[in-house]
Amino acid sequence: MKKYCKSRLAKFLGVPILFFLFLGLNPVYHFANKALRPTHTVEELMMEDPGNRMIFLIFKDKFPQDYAQIVAKAEDFMKSKNHEQDIRFFLSETIDIMLRKLPYADDDNLIAMFQEDMQLRTKLLNENDTVNCFYLEYPHLAPDISLFSKQMKPYFASIKQARVRALQSADIHRKMPDETEIAQTQDKVNQILWKKYSEQELAVINNDDEDEIKQYTAEEQALMCRFTIDTVQAILEQPKHEAAELLRFNLSH
Repeated sequence: MKKYCKSRLAKFLGVPILFFLFLGLNPVYHFANKALRPTHTVEELMMEDPGNRMIFLIFKDKFPQDYAQIVAKAEDFMKSKNHEQDIRFFLSETIDIMLRKLPYADDDNLIAMFQEDMQLRTKLLNENDTVNCFYLEYPHLAPDISLFSKQMKPYFASIKQARVRALQSADIHRKMPDETEIAQTQDKVNQILWKKYSEQELAVINNDDEDEIKQYTAEEQALMCRFTIDTVQAILEQPKHEAAELLRFNLSH
């Protein structure tokens, strides 16, 4: 359960980051526009979208080495001859860089970030929108990712703000917890989840075969959504600092 919890939390944060940074109006697609290249540097293109500018400025100020990596990857992407094929690689690498800094947020902002995500998933599940709730974790399995991103775009303003606040509060010198420090809290969370889900349900949840996941029924998709929500809820029920430390551990290991 512990290993799976880590995977779940990473997905929980990673996908919204992908959407608020790179879908809709964003600098990534400017990189592929040859007409802009002679007059715009990569950094200028990155800063064109006001919404993304704040994220990049935070990285430039707080994490200059990571910012330099992002710029370098953007430059490589601009040189690509197959943008459609390489964009996923560029996005995944850039998102990974950003994900690695979220655990350094302070307790309040780290927890608030997860609360925002959980509220969105709960809203979708309560509205019986299990398909979009499910594709939040597996956007690459969505039949039409452009349509999906348009449907989800209105929801991401508050999530984006929570990410910005978390990054602003990040302290690169913050010590990440080790396994012994979070073991007791992790065990409490595991016990809560084991009581809620049967072995058969956990087998569905733990399945890594994407060909099989593509065939999941609406009921199975809803199960995946509920488990993600319940995992985060179980963590947030713990004392604040213990909850934040468990989130940090699962995101940083």
